[in-house]
Amino acid sequence: MEFNLEPCADEALPENQRLAAAEDLVGHRITAVIPDCSGPKARGGEMLIVTETGCWLVLRPDDDGDGPYITVAGAHAFSRTDAEALSDFATAGELLAAGLITKAQHDYLRAEEKRQEDDRNALRAAALRAELAKLEGANHA
Repeated sequence: MEFNLEPCADEALPENQRLAAAEDLVGHRITAVIPDCSGPKARGGEMLIVTETGCWLVLRPDDDGDGPYITVAGAHAFSRTDAEALSDFATAGELLAAGLITKAQHDYLRAEEKRQEDDRNALRAAALRAELAKLEGANHA
């Protein structure tokens, strides 16, 4: 009797990507958990689970009236084509405290966070100045 062995399907774990379901954690080793993460895409109260391969899962507490429960954040709207990074859900300080980045990486991410914050503040200031000019124009008319 003769037979050929077929190579097994590649079962390598994904790396550096957001996981879409709790079941996707199977086989991963969890290296960090950040409770109440506060990155720009976090909505508050979320928990971030980070694996050894750099993958992450965002869990969100919910309450549907029947009682509290935990869901995977964005499970229905999430698509693997979304360009998201771990730093979208945790701040540079949170990532450093969890031991996920170096001090140099923290400094780089913090500078980027500061630039984005400055951009948002500039937009708000411009909108407020425009509103003030509009109100002053109405008062002089």
